[in-house]
Amino acid sequence: MLTNAKTIGITAGASTPEEIIEEAVSTMETMESLLGEKESMKLHIGMVAEGTVVAITNEEVVVDFGYQSEGSVAFDQWIVCGTKETVAPTVKVGDKVTLKVIASENQDGLVVMSRLKALADEAWTKLPEQIAANKVLKVKGLKAVKGGLTVAYQTVSGFIPASHLDIKRVENIKDYEGKEMDAEVLECVPEKKRLVLSRRNLLRQEANAKHEAYEADKAKRQEARAAAEEQAFATLQVGSTVHGTVKSVVDFGLFVEIAPYVQGLVHVSELSWEKGVKAADKYKVGDEVDVYVKDLDPERKRISLSLKALQEDPWQAKAKEIKEGEILTGTVTRFLSFGAIVKLPNGLEGMVHVSEIADKRVEKPEDVLKSGEEVKVKVLHVDTNGKKIALSINKAKEDAEKAEVSQFMEEKPALSQDLGAKLNETAAAEEPATENKAE
Repeated sequence: MLTNAKTIGITAGASTPEEIIEEAVSTMETMESLLGEKESMKLHIGMVAEGTVVAITNEEVVVDFGYQSEGSVAFDQWIVCGTKETVAPTVKVGDKVTLKVIASENQDGLVVMSRLKALADEAWTKLPEQIAANKVLKVKGLKAVKGGLTVAYQTVSGFIPASHLDIKRVENIKDYEGKEMDAEVLECVPEKKRLVLSRRNLLRQEANAKHEAYEADKAKRQEARAAAEEQAFATLQVGSTVHGTVKSVVDFGLFVEIAPYVQGLVHVSELSWEKGVKAADKYKVGDEVDVYVKDLDPERKRISLSLKALQEDPWQAKAKEIKEGEILTGTVTRFLSFGAIVKLPNGLEGMVHVSEIADKRVEKPEDVLKSGEEVKVKVLHVDTNGKKIALSINKAKEDAEKAEVSQFMEEKPALSQDLGAKLNETAAAEEPATENKAE
């Protein structure tokens, strides 16, 4: 309403008290004076002014800094990487703030201002003193640019060249955006707002420190291991059983720790009596097991262990079921040049030597026997140490024949008695006729 007004007058009713009219005139004169002051402020880019927050919109913080136009501070110019969600909760109307003009009035008639740049100017003046106290700064990656990464230290912007981001070549600088990291100051020129940093030397120092710590720890471990091994070889005995923990599972067996720093190997052949057993199928790291000390080699610092030795041999268990001299029914499974292999009822196999196949000379076992044929065999000998069972088909037949003869001989006296009784009866019946003839 007053946009084009040059002169403003005051009217009042006849009954209006004079003091009210004087108050209105005084207020307008005060406003005229303030307006004159705002018009007299000379605005220029780079100037710093004190402002008061008057509003927070969806896009900016609006401030009054004593100029005829108000100022606009974008959220990302309020704090580093600022958004409405991060800025609005921390600002309220009436807050006092130092701002820097970074552009003339925008399309909304507001002066473009920055809180960050005002703070940065102040930070730049303090930065040399801070660097003198500590050349390592905690910075945050901002944006990947050509040749490196821009970073922020408080409100100051800096730069890390790509070659100084890491010890090794960095393939993707964007991976460092938003990342907080320590960096060493290479160059600081506050007058030119120039801050160049590096992570490379810090990472090298860190890597060297870790390596030195690792080597020191390694030396301690080696010393402890040597003492533990010496103690183990002095106390362990072949044939003893010890408790241990599986430390690693490999294709060729298990490494079991039987004392601190002391490990022994259970070779895959010593895992089980079963054939084809793989270590990973039965054991995992952390399993606790009892192991048998099979061999000790102090010179080579090697300990051979066995799990199989603590398990009952299935062959030995089944061999106990077989008695020498008994007759069994088996199945011919395969042939050798000097005999035939026969599978017994309990699953064990024995061998019939070619000389024990028949009571006549046999050139080849397959000339007399067939694969899959069932045969009666006699157990000649069970060799538990060599795990061998000697069988005979011929002696089984001989025993069968002897059994038949024995049975026949046992039955023969009874037959003789029956026959004698019949003959006596016949003789008694014929005796009178004989006497008559004699007479």
